[in-house]
Amino acid sequence: YVPSDDPDTAHRAYAEGVQRYLGLARKMNWEIDLSAIDFNVAAEMGRAGHSADEIVRAMMAVSPNIRERHPGTHDYAWRTVEAAMRGQGRERESEWEEER
Repeated sequence: YVPSDDPDTAHRAYAEGVQRYLGLARKMNWEIDLSAIDFNVAAEMGRAGHSADEIVRAMMAVSPNIRERHPGTHDYAWRTVEAAMRGQGRERESEWEEER
């Protein structure tokens, strides 16, 4: 897989990740936590090489009911992606603060 700047690629990757986690939660009879799904999909996409900006845009476009769940949607998306990237050792200030 080679990430691109094509928003459709990032949106598709995000949607596929959400569906995979929703399916797993249903299969395992877990409570569905869409914020946890956002975090995990963001982490996966970061590992796959997507930029923080791509992930934020995809999350804002694709995450189920994101605007209702998080009225400060843009801020929520950035904070979630920042936390997911930090978990991978990618520090915001040094690697992608400029994208914001």
